[in-house]
Amino acid sequence: MSYAPPPTPFAALPYPVAPPLRSAATRRRLSPLLLVLVAVAAIAVVVVIITVAASAARPAAPTHCVYACAPPKTGQRLVSSTSYNNQHWGYTVDYDSTVFQVAQQDTDSVTLGTNGVTAAVVKAMSATSPASAVQATINNLNTSVLQNIQDKNAIPGAEVGEIPGAGEYLTATLVTSQGGTPVALQVMAATQGSMTIVVELVDSPAQGNTVSGIQNTSLDYVLSELIWPGS
Repeated sequence: MSYAPPPTPFAALPYPVAPPLRSAATRRRLSPLLLVLVAVAAIAVVVVIITVAASAARPAAPTHCVYACAPPKTGQRLVSSTSYNNQHWGYTVDYDSTVFQVAQQDTDSVTLGTNGVTAAVVKAMSATSPASAVQATINNLNTSVLQNIQDKNAIPGAEVGEIPGAGEYLTATLVTSQGGTPVALQVMAATQGSMTIVVELVDSPAQGNTVSGIQNTSLDYVLSELIWPGS
């Protein structure tokens, strides 16, 4: 019995070979230079965030002022307080009558004195800039009585009757019949509506007070308790 020869095996068919797959991480791989740039940018962002946070947390430096930064008046008038009312301009000046007396007055101004020496002058005028009013007053100081005038500095937070304005602290020699005496001067002005008020204060120099020079609290009272028209 004969057998048919086995069939010839099929020839191996060629199949295309797929290229090796790259992983997702390999496809996203960045160049070394780009990695450095990204790292530098990230560090810069962190530094900026830290700087901003530190600046926000740092307490602000206190404002060095004399009058305007003080708390509002809450106290009562002095028992010995006396009021001068200017009929023309309508302002009122409170002062301690045990310390000061009205030495002179006219349509615009009032002068308070103590022991025959001028201590405070309050004068009203048509509205102008406080700084201009201060400078004009300094320029017109009586140099026969006040000599060796030296402008020390601007007064931070200057105000007149709780109205913010401008002010200068000066030193001078007060000439009297008894001779020359060192004094401190304050010239301050403020404007409200159509009126500017200028206040001159004269006092013995305050030891250690290089900002305003004044030590007499009765003069501070005159300045702070001045009442503007309509107040």
